[in-house]
Parts: sequence; C-alpha cells; structure tokens
Amino acid sequence: MTTEPTTMKSAAVRYVTRGWTILPLFGVDQDGDCGCGNTDCQSPGKHPVGLAWKAISDPDIAAAHYDENQHHNIGIVAGPSRLVIIDLDGPEAIERFMRKVPAAAIKGALAVDTSRGVHLYFADDPARPYGPMVGRDDDAGIDVRAGSSYVVAPPSTHKSGHVYRWRGDAAAYAER
Repeated sequence: MTTEPTTMKSAAVRYVTRGWTILPLFGVDQDGDCGCGNTDCQSPGKHPVGLAWKAISDPDIAAAHYDENQHHNIGIVAGPSRLVIIDLDGPEAIERFMRKVPAAAIKGALAVDTSRGVHLYFADDPARPYGPMVGRDDDAGIDVRAGSSYVVAPPSTHKSGHVYRWRGDAAAYAER
C-alpha cells in the first residue's frame, strides 16, 4: 500500500478490490465516544455495526455502505482476507517481537501504525481452512489475529483521536 486512500469509502473499496473482506465498525466522535450511542461502550470505534456481522467483499457494496456511513470505521477480517495480523501494543511489545522474529521473516509484511503500536499484516496460506482464532499474551502486549477475528484498519480513528495509518513494509520496525 504505497499511497493511502483519503476517505473511508476509497479505503473500503481498495481493500475489497485487493481481495480482503471488511467489516463496518462504529466510528468515534470528536470526544472519543463510540458512534453506537452507548455512553458506557467498552470498545469505542472497534466493534461491528449491528447485531450480526455484515462482512463485505464486494466493491459496490463497500462503496454504497461508506457513501451512507462515512463516519464508520473499517475492520479487516483476517481469515477470509487470507491474512494473519500481529497486533503489537507498545514499544516493549514491538521490541520483544522483533528480538524473537528474524528480520527475514517479516520481509514483505505490511505495517499499520496504531494508537499504541503497530499491526503487522502477513499473507496466510490460502489452502488453510479458517475459523475463529485469536491468540493473546496480555503481559507481552502481543495479539495474533487470524480466522474470523479482525483489526481496525486505516484510515479509521481511535478513541484517542489517532488515525490508523499505513507505514509500509514491516522491515522498518526490525531496523529500529
């Protein structure tokens, strides 16, 4: 992803055109409150719109959805997108991961700057069946997203006001 889409609609269309499956997520307002309307929301800007997941893999449907809902964030569903996404929350998690994983292993992975760290996108084996999968090490600040789990994607906005942005090749993190 060398150039960043400038709108939610253009990003959503670009992702599904690439073969990724997206999930509309509630956005956040200027105060960081979730668009779902629940003042006690525990996951502002990070949970799916509606009671049932409505994953999208068609560019026309993505365009229509974000024409009508420009304030929604975007989630990328890992499994159907044939991705494994590593979520590294904070500098310690990035350092720990980079110490354990050789730079050659992350070559070609895409990276997204998040509010606290980075998401590293790796291509997954298209022959592998997928189901629900999330691996988590809260102490290390490292999560693995695959299967039917998802991550928030650029240019979505975090409750802190941070806008998720593509960094490019993940190798930049190995060079830190």
